Amino acid sequence: MLGWLGKLLAPAEDPRRGASGFGVGSSGVELLLADLQRSRAELAQLRARIERHASDSALATELAEEEQMLLEAEQSLLLSQDERRARQALLDARRRAAEVEVWVDA
Repeated sequence: MLGWLGKLLAPAEDPRRGASGFGVGSSGVELLLADLQRSRAELAQLRARIERHASDSALATELAEEEQMLLEAEQSLLLSQDERRARQALLDARRRAAEVEVWVDA
């Protein structure tokens, strides 16, 4: 009975497997960026429509502030992605250098 139950309750795969670097994989970052950009474009469109009818709208001001926050989030995410790639390249270079040292000493 326990063996059958164990097969039924097999552990789920770790969603982090196969992710490049740390945290969210590159495809996940691309999806997040696309979402941020889509949201920012939607806010910009809504803000422009509101401003056409009421240029001094408090809601239009709030939408502009939110657009700016989304832009900053995009930039932060891109910087984080670049830093992760740089760290990975540095680790790869160090590994290769160590492999060469081992090969030369052999």
